[in-house]
Amino acid sequence: MANPGILDGMLLLIRRICLVAAIIWAVVIFILSAIPGDAFPPRPSFTNVLAHGAAYALLGALVFGALHRPRPQAGAKVTVLTLLAAIGLASLYGVTDELHQILTPGRVADPWDWLTDTVGATLGGLAAWWLLSRWPVRRRRRRPTPTTPHN
Repeated sequence: MANPGILDGMLLLIRRICLVAAIIWAVVIFILSAIPGDAFPPRPSFTNVLAHGAAYALLGALVFGALHRPRPQAGAKVTVLTLLAAIGLASLYGVTDELHQILTPGRVADPWDWLTDTVGATLGGLAAWWLLSRWPVRRRRRRPTPTTPHN
């Protein structure tokens, strides 16, 4: 088994990388949302759903990775709250993305796009949870209790 200190350090590094990557990815989404609608070639509507779902799945996974702190003693409740926070943050960013598109020529704010963003963020967050739940976690060892001799 690897040194627990090394595992903890690697997990902290992964969290930091996820945070930076989530910020960069949010900027990329913002830039793509600023492209006027007439700059896109005609395409089937399902490609829009796939694009929104994939973009926000990645954002949801990165946000979860940035927020996740495995604590074996806390149980599943903390992980569920972290997952809900990641989905909520990515979904909220989806709302701001749709509002940003109101200001972009040829684009509109579409609640269905926001719903697709939220579903994508949920799937991405769940995928990140599944991957990170396999990460080895350092568990505190119980101190041996002193035994008394039995007479």
